[in-house]
Parts: sequence; structure tokens; C-alpha cells
Amino acid sequence: VNKVSLNVSKTKYMIFHFYQRKLNLDTLSDLKMNNIPITRVRDFDFLGLMINETLKWNSHIAKVTSKILKISGVMYRLKNTLASCNLKLIYNALILPHFNYCNLIWGNNFSKLFKIQKRVVRTISKSKYNAHTDPIFKKLNILKVADIHKSTCLKFYYKFQNKLLPSPFLTFFSYNAMVHHHDTRQANFPHLQQCRTTTAINSPRHFIPNLIIECPAIITDKISTHSYDGFSRYVKKHLIDIYKSECTIPNCYICVPRVTPHL
Repeated sequence: VNKVSLNVSKTKYMIFHFYQRKLNLDTLSDLKMNNIPITRVRDFDFLGLMINETLKWNSHIAKVTSKILKISGVMYRLKNTLASCNLKLIYNALILPHFNYCNLIWGNNFSKLFKIQKRVVRTISKSKYNAHTDPIFKKLNILKVADIHKSTCLKFYYKFQNKLLPSPFLTFFSYNAMVHHHDTRQANFPHLQQCRTTTAINSPRHFIPNLIIECPAIITDKISTHSYDGFSRYVKKHLIDIYKSECTIPNCYICVPRVTPHL
């Protein structure tokens, strides 16, 4: 109707499958459109999200890591020139959006990104290369990348509870009361389904119900009483309050100043 045509030269196809399963490609005939062959790909950049045929996010993490490392290097060179507040502005403008974008589906794979994030916050606070980062995160009011994922999941569940999501997501979760009729304390909690694969365990459909079950009542109670912005601010404050303000390790070699003996 809108006279939109498909650019066949830019069209790719992908076969989604479990990574343990070997595909028999001999039975698959070449796909063509207007007698132009369509190329099969294993990774594809779709609107900034790297999608893999086995639904693993290593390619996306590598892409985000590459972008953040470039910005981190520039910030390190500027740390003696700019104030900490300006370095934090650069972090919020150029690094934080990469952590937030589509974090709901790939955010469980954060170990490599967390190492880079710790390096960045040390640069912002102009601390030593091995300084403890918990006090720095708390002082700068910055969430760790793992807690960014938790915050994103809690905000997604807030929208689900208050019917603010698009219609396909309104039945994304089921409640325990819908599965069984026992009068339990968790009857109104989302039902936690059994999973056999790591991919399923890390998926939002399983991770979010597990997070809600483990979440303290002071957070889950705010879903029905607070606005979305108020709930977001409360979740961030609660997560940052958990961080340690100072080192609790006795005789920590990082915190104890090194004394140089006089000859």
C-alpha cells in the first residue's frame, strides 16, 4: 500500500537452533528472491542489537565492549584535565546508554563489562588502579551493570503489573494462583517455570519471576503505590544503599598506605 519494496541485496536469513545441535544443511535448498540468492548469516546487527543464531549474546557483548573501551581510553587521558563531575557526564552520555539498550534480554552476561565499568569509575573518581569500587559506585551514585539489569527487570515487571506494556506482553507471566489453588503467601507472585538450559534460565521469562520472589517486600509493595518514575528512583536508591561505604577487610593491602623505609 505504501509502495515499500524489499532491498534483496541487504536481506539475510538465519536459522535459530540450540548450539549443541548440528544442522544438516544438505537438505536445505538455497533461498532466493527474484532469482537473487539470500545469504545465510550467524550474527546480524538488528537496530543496534547483535542477534546470534543460537541466541547467545557474546557477539553483542563484544560489540558493546569495543565501543566502551574506546570511550574509556579517552576518559583516562582526560582525567587529569577534567573534573570528576565532567567525567561522570561523559559516562552518562556515552557509556551508560550502551548498558541500558536492550539490557532486558542480554543483561545477565555482564562479567566482562563489569571489569570495564570498574575501570571507568576509578577514572571518574581519579582513584588508584586497584581501588575498591563499592565505595566509588556509592559516592558517584552509579549502578553496577549487574544492578542495571535488575533495575531494568523490576521496571519491566512494574509495567506488566500496571498494564503499561504492549498487548503481546500482557500475558508474559502467569501467577501461582493460576497454576494451583492453594492459599499460599506467594499466590500472587509470578509462577517460576522449570528450565533445563542456561539460555532459558537467563531469559526474562524465568529471571524476572525469580527476582521478584527473592526481592524484599519494601520494593514489591511499591509497585502498586508509586508512579513509574518514583518506583525507578526507589529501586536505584535501594540497590546503591547495599554497596559498602568503606573496606571491611582487615589489614587490606590496598587501603593500608605503603611505607617506604628510609636508608
